[in-house]
Amino acid sequence: MRRARVVVGLALVWGALGVLGYRLGWQAHANHGQSALLGSVKASQVSGSCSIGEPTVDGQLAGVLRIPSLGVTAPVESGTTDAVLSVAVGHAEGTPWPGTSGSSVLLAHDVTYFANIGRLVPGDRLEFQSGCVVRQFSVTGHQVVKAGAPIPAGSGVGIVLDTCWPTNALWYTPDRYLVQAVETGISAARSAGSSAGNPAPAVVPPPVYTTPAPAALVATGIDLQHNEEPMGTMSLAPTASQAWAQSPAPLALEIAAL
Repeated sequence: MRRARVVVGLALVWGALGVLGYRLGWQAHANHGQSALLGSVKASQVSGSCSIGEPTVDGQLAGVLRIPSLGVTAPVESGTTDAVLSVAVGHAEGTPWPGTSGSSVLLAHDVTYFANIGRLVPGDRLEFQSGCVVRQFSVTGHQVVKAGAPIPAGSGVGIVLDTCWPTNALWYTPDRYLVQAVETGISAARSAGSSAGNPAPAVVPPPVYTTPAPAALVATGIDLQHNEEPMGTMSLAPTASQAWAQSPAPLALEIAAL
């Protein structure tokens, strides 16, 4: 009996170490991807030469979104594929880019960069930097809508932040939380202090992990791709840093759990 307890104890310890190692690996990957993208933006400000413009293909770096009141600094890429949203905020195809007439829709998974956008109130400031140009926006309101519902039309130039609701739900939800903001000003970005001899770091694509579901389960149609209901909630410990909480790291932990 004593030997059995020892074996079970060792198995639990090794299992816990395995889970911890997997989480730390995912966190390191997410942080590396985020840092590489933000480094690319800084490198674009070489001697006033701004190379980042409107992307032409999905996954192309577009700029940086900052939400000062939440401490968020997020790279923005074109498109909303899983590969994009695993490391960045995505720009919805078919909507204008920030700075042009209409509402630009920016999406992120609920447990990543937009985990706390429910705290934003009218008057809070947003910034979108593309190359050496920074556009300022002011929050005007928010609402909860059904997934797939039309984005509310806004006048002038604006941004809509879009994420799943509630923002701590695991996997897909039937509702979306929208934050609307209007442009209030334009300024030049501060120099990044880079030089032509210091190129942007390479952006490493996220690894793809797959686990096939049992055929009998797939036959019922109950799978992650078609399940539109919350499968649980995620609560972060008070000791979790703000930088970690609003990065791709929680998403990686969610994926590992699912």
